[in-house]
Amino acid sequence: MKQLSRLLIVVATVALIVTAASAAEEKRSFASLWAEATAGEHSLTDYSDYTMVDAGDVFWYFTKAGHPAHPGVVRRALKQNNGRFFIDTQGWSFAAEPGQPGFKRWLADFDALNRKLIEALQHRK
Repeated sequence: MKQLSRLLIVVATVALIVTAASAAEEKRSFASLWAEATAGEHSLTDYSDYTMVDAGDVFWYFTKAGHPAHPGVVRRALKQNNGRFFIDTQGWSFAAEPGQPGFKRWLADFDALNRKLIEALQHRK
């Protein structure tokens, strides 16, 4: 009976840890993404309304106050699959509902830039 109780405690503990890890992944914040982007080797480029973090093979963009998408973050990584390039783009908006159109426009700007970059890379072949 004691072994069963211990086993149940271990299973419950593991379940709590897994649940907490999943919740932490879902509960990203502007600050947690900044910490992730700047954790390893990186360089920063400051622009008037955003900061770009060059983390080698990944670029992060963090809006500043005054940017229409603030507070917002975009992560871009150039990847290749079967000889074709693509840019894996992820975005997080922490703005209230009125700020969402600005964030959607910002993501659309990245999509347009991604298409131009991919076209240029395909033509270089």
